[in-house]
Amino acid sequence: MYLGQICQVVVLCVNILHVFAPCPFGHNPALPKQPGSEASFKPPSDGFEEGISEKIMVARLKHMINITDTDKDGKSSVDEFTTWNHEAAKERFVEEAKDRLLDMDKNKDGKVSFEEYDKSLQKISNADDDQQAKRFRQADEDNSGFLTKDEIISMFHPEESPHMFDVVSEEFLQLGDENKDGLLSFDEYKRKVLKKDDGNQIAAKPFFNQQDKDQDGNICKEEIKAWLSSLNSATKARREAENLVRDCDDNKDGAVSEEEVVNHVDIFMRATQQINNTKKRKPKEEL
Repeated sequence: MYLGQICQVVVLCVNILHVFAPCPFGHNPALPKQPGSEASFKPPSDGFEEGISEKIMVARLKHMINITDTDKDGKSSVDEFTTWNHEAAKERFVEEAKDRLLDMDKNKDGKVSFEEYDKSLQKISNADDDQQAKRFRQADEDNSGFLTKDEIISMFHPEESPHMFDVVSEEFLQLGDENKDGLLSFDEYKRKVLKKDDGNQIAAKPFFNQQDKDQDGNICKEEIKAWLSSLNSATKARREAENLVRDCDDNKDGAVSEEEVVNHVDIFMRATQQINNTKKRKPKEEL
């Protein structure tokens, strides 16, 4: 099992267990309690604990199976993991949007004007004033001039809303496309998009090649949109669930039991430590 796959599995598990999950377009506040869950684990303030014991990890893994096993057959399938994780992500987005609305809505009319957004501390990073305004207008689906709670989700999590893909792809190209040919070369990507961090530079070429679907040496707008789609919570939830079942399903019945997930506790311990180590480094630039 590759480290990236291990980390995806752990992200799935901590999503289910009410711990922070990274978001490529902003930060997430503390996760809300999932409906119907009898969770007794209090999430740490910053996500993955330092030095979590194996005993606690085992308890959390068992709890994960219990709350995702909706048909109560003693094990959780890819579909069950996917459904729970996707619903948890959507609920996080709603709770986050409520918090953002509360912060930005200065006149308390239940919506956010561009003026309120522009004066807030919630503004999108790496976007100039014109890009901010354009993204706001695109998120405002009903053309009311204001953002509702659902439209705030589109504003800050455009990967969840296909109607946002064009404007965000254009932002990304404007950031890096130095020669204005509508494409992003690898050199432009390295110079304008990445921060000068050794870890980022090492990972840059494989990441670029992965997004360059036609292997023409450039990333175009459609390829950026495809990348955005891959970040959607539904897509990620499915991918993470498939990784978890593939690597923990010892009897190959297409599902994971408490016993099976506990048998692989070492995977989660190693990946948690790796994520903690990564968090201590300078974070890479995100789209």
